[in-house]
Amino acid sequence: QPLGLLQGEVTPRGVLNDREHTVEVVFDRQLEGFPVLGVHPNDNTATLWMTFADIRRVVEQNGNPISYVEL
Repeated sequence: QPLGLLQGEVTPRGVLNDREHTVEVVFDRQLEGFPVLGVHPNDNTATLWMTFADIRRVVEQNGNPISYVEL
C-alpha cells in the first residue's frame, strides 16, 4: 500500500507518502475550473483548501504521473 492511507483518507496529497512514485493521480479535467478545492491532509479529520494548480504542483513535485479524464 504505497500511500499508507486508510479508507476514507485518500487524497491527492497522499502521493507525498509514495516514495517510489508508482501511483498515477487521475484528475477530472473540470476541477481546473474551481477557484479552490478541499482535500484531506492525509488524515480525514481536517480539510485543506487549495487551488487546483497547487494540488497539481504537489503531485508533480513528488514525481507521480498525472492523467486527466472528463466525467
